[in-house]
Amino acid sequence: MSDAAKSPGATGGWGYRALIVSIALSAAGYLALSVWAGWRDLFDAVFAVGLAGTAVAFGLSLVNYVLRFVRWQRYLRVLGHKVPWWPSFRIYMAGFALTTTPAKLGELVRSVFLKRFGIKHAESAAAFFAERLSDLIAILLITAIGVSSHPAARPWVIGVAAITCLILLTLHNHRWLDYMGSLGRQLRWRRARELWVSLIDMVVQFRRLFGLPVMAYSTVLSVIAWAAEAQAFYLVASWMGADITFAEAWFIYGFATLVGALSFIPGGLGSTEVAMVGLLLWEGMPEPQAIACTLFVRVATLWFAVALGLIALPPRQSASH
Repeated sequence: MSDAAKSPGATGGWGYRALIVSIALSAAGYLALSVWAGWRDLFDAVFAVGLAGTAVAFGLSLVNYVLRFVRWQRYLRVLGHKVPWWPSFRIYMAGFALTTTPAKLGELVRSVFLKRFGIKHAESAAAFFAERLSDLIAILLITAIGVSSHPAARPWVIGVAAITCLILLTLHNHRWLDYMGSLGRQLRWRRARELWVSLIDMVVQFRRLFGLPVMAYSTVLSVIAWAAEAQAFYLVASWMGADITFAEAWFIYGFATLVGALSFIPGGLGSTEVAMVGLLLWEGMPEPQAIACTLFVRVATLWFAVALGLIALPPRQSASH
């Protein structure tokens, strides 16, 4: 395997220190939540789901990751880059090691790894933010399936949807982009002008990823990907005795994911869990089962991704060269 495929780049010592601190803090918070919930409840959840059910839940999460990678590859091709699928897959999965950072910004580490393939930071950053917006659209669509039975949540969902539409409309406004470019050219400091040019370049690349054909393709993939995890949540909740329909379960998973994303807390830790447990309680699920179900699902989705990301990362020695 070539060096480019073997090692996705160079994060250096600071990158690995940031990685360790991020994961340590996330693990500590999650451990505290688990202790509060009680390990017995979590063990009961695993027992109720069974080995086959556990495999199904983790398998559906893996479907989510793979489909999102397929979307990522399409983004890179639209930007004019053909990265071989295996090193690209490893780079993509490595980003999940830092998914427990605020707004998942740690996943931008892929930009460092992709530099060796001739991909500019502005392009890889554009692909990253396109992912986030595409994920948001998919989660909104999944949440909308069951929002009719939760009137209190409608204003929040509608509000986020309106903001998302505003972002898309702004992206396709040529006059706005020209105006922002002219402002940048008036900056007195060279470094400020260079930074502004880089940001405008990223926005230009970002817009390329939201042309109608690409947007339709990525939206379909995104919805299927996130529906896989939402279905895993429905199955786990059902196996643990929850009396809910798949539409209600999809709403709970989608809305809790939205709460976690909008909280800007690393990985949505705490906020996602509180929302998920609260909605399960509202559906009549006993508190111990609701907590255990939530912990199990978070392990099968968030922490499974982090674990795979850590496996995909190169060792510190090779990453520092």
